Amino acid sequence: MATADNCVEVALPSDENYVCGLLVTAASMAKHMPADVTLSVNVLDGGIHDDTFAAFATKVKRLHERTEFRRLHIDESVFAAYPKWSGNRMTYARLMLAELLPDVDHVIYCDTDYIWLTDVTELWKLRDDSIILQSSRDGVLETELKERVWHEKNGFPFNPDRYFCAGLSFYNLLLFRSERIIKQVSDFLVAHPDVPFADQTAMNVLLGQRTRLLPQKWQRFSRDVTDEDIREGCAIHFAGEVPWRKLGLWINTITDSMLIWHRFNARIHGISTWQSLHRWYGASEIVRRRLFFHVAHIPLLRNLFAYLLRLTGRCAYVTHFKVWCRPLKWRWI
Repeated sequence: MATADNCVEVALPSDENYVCGLLVTAASMAKHMPADVTLSVNVLDGGIHDDTFAAFATKVKRLHERTEFRRLHIDESVFAAYPKWSGNRMTYARLMLAELLPDVDHVIYCDTDYIWLTDVTELWKLRDDSIILQSSRDGVLETELKERVWHEKNGFPFNPDRYFCAGLSFYNLLLFRSERIIKQVSDFLVAHPDVPFADQTAMNVLLGQRTRLLPQKWQRFSRDVTDEDIREGCAIHFAGEVPWRKLGLWINTITDSMLIWHRFNARIHGISTWQSLHRWYGASEIVRRRLFFHVAHIPLLRNLFAYLLRLTGRCAYVTHFKVWCRPLKWRWI
């Protein structure tokens, strides 16, 4: 029987459309697991086909034999009273973990737009019966500005240094049950349907002052990741640049961070990185998006391109172009 020390409990959400992300997230966790530790993957299942799930489980177990799977079927209609987020309500599934896992005391929740380059057991060692929630600071200026405006409008104090991103959250399910946190968050969402970031906003208001902030390595946004982060090991969160989703702006690039995801995805499927990219992008699009990425690192071309953008009334693209073009050394990818 697995004990708390030799079994890591993680929860990952997905529907059929997000299985590609689910696979990379779970497989990258499995790849870095010690051989003598069990990885218990609790999938918050928003509608995954049985054959798809079976294929997913098979690929993950190839990387870590001691992986166990549990499907927690989610009915989004339960969250009908809550505002949609990214077109659906699957984000609220994590609120149900205390009820869905009655035999589990602690669980690491992780969105499925992550890739793990470090051992999740090191995070598991930080579980604490006295801490209700652990997460890392968000730190994204655009998010903090929206939250500040909303908090002030609704009479809630806002401290950006305590504001966390719920994409990676370490839940103490014992305290979630005893304090009926699910009901508290539910009541909050019904009372404040205009929350800017769904249950993340609610949990920050209700639990922010009690949350232990984790080192940033456990949730390093892809826009900020550095070679040092990769060398030392981190969990990369692709918030804002999901590697398999085409973004609307014609200027969007295929970044070095995204290539980390595609290279690992390629290894899982036994294909080339180009073939992984080609599943979602046309050949000319791959070339164009990578070209834009490299243009950003040549001062003369970058300045010329920025001038052309301003000249054509696309000033907002200039900032976007700079934010998403952090170069990484190939030896780390």
